[in-house]
Amino acid sequence: MTNKCLHILLFLSLFPMNGAAIAQSDSFKIRVNVDLTTIEVFALDNKGKPVHNLKSEDFSLFEDGREQEILSFDEVNGEDSADASAMPLLAESGPHRGKTIIILFNDSSMDPKLVQESRVSAEKFVREHMRPQDLFAVVCFSGSMKILQNLTSDRQDVLAALSYVSGRTGSLSFEDMLHALENINYSLAPLKGQKSVLIYGRLNTYFGATLLDSYMKTLEAAKKSNVVYYTIFPGAATESDRGAIAGVAGFDPLAVSGTPNLRRGSPQLGHGSPVTLRSLANESGGYTIIDTNNVNAALAELDQQISNYYILGFRSNSPKRDGAFRQIKVKTKLKGVSLKHRSGYQDRRPVDSL
Repeated sequence: MTNKCLHILLFLSLFPMNGAAIAQSDSFKIRVNVDLTTIEVFALDNKGKPVHNLKSEDFSLFEDGREQEILSFDEVNGEDSADASAMPLLAESGPHRGKTIIILFNDSSMDPKLVQESRVSAEKFVREHMRPQDLFAVVCFSGSMKILQNLTSDRQDVLAALSYVSGRTGSLSFEDMLHALENINYSLAPLKGQKSVLIYGRLNTYFGATLLDSYMKTLEAAKKSNVVYYTIFPGAATESDRGAIAGVAGFDPLAVSGTPNLRRGSPQLGHGSPVTLRSLANESGGYTIIDTNNVNAALAELDQQISNYYILGFRSNSPKRDGAFRQIKVKTKLKGVSLKHRSGYQDRRPVDSL
């Protein structure tokens, strides 16, 4: 079976929440090599461009402050397009060498014009930046959550799913959306490598007594599952979208403070504090594309960053076997090179019950 005809189903344990009808998919179990832990590291120059041809000795990797020996090292160059029929989509061992992207349309937050603009933008991104080794899926939120296309390497199937435009019947609360995103995060956990979720929609502000708890659970699930969010506003941003005035619809704490300070117990956010998709992007390791005259150019730059990276493999030398979340830090002494990587991983070694 070739990659082109192979479709991988997301394992989504999603259930209706607050009356919202949420579609469910079948499950697909994936065997994962839990012995060798791999970390994707994005090396960027001062202009945000990928830095190529680095060596393993250019990196130092630390787990919970303890240096780890780098046992495997590989560079993934997105410009090297592989032949789809010759490349296994999911190897029995070793990392996936393409990018995994879920395109998510939050239609409930956009007027019809922006809904159409989001489809045009997403179609251009898929046509220009989806390669044979990549996996894409399409999801839509509008009154209910619908999986329009499960993870697949077939570009035509992805493009067909992008043509769907919801009727925007009913309403889906932002907290419902966070619950669904939390489950999607955990469903993606077995897949190796970074999973990028591109969310098209307005950057509205949401309030609710329990909203912050739901937000923190979604963020925690993203970090444990190596999921990074990028939020995209396809049109010209209004004053409320930029969130320049506190206390009105569209207020974004990040637009005022300039720093993503959304930890539990933070003086900025507490019980009933506002929550935004922009903060979710920043806190998960991504960013927001807004107020740009050329969204497609910004997406092309994003593709360059997430398609070119290094894979560092190691075996933890930590004596603890408690299944905890391990903090990761990768450093380099190279001047003019900055590194981006996930903050940690869930230790999946067999737990020592003694």
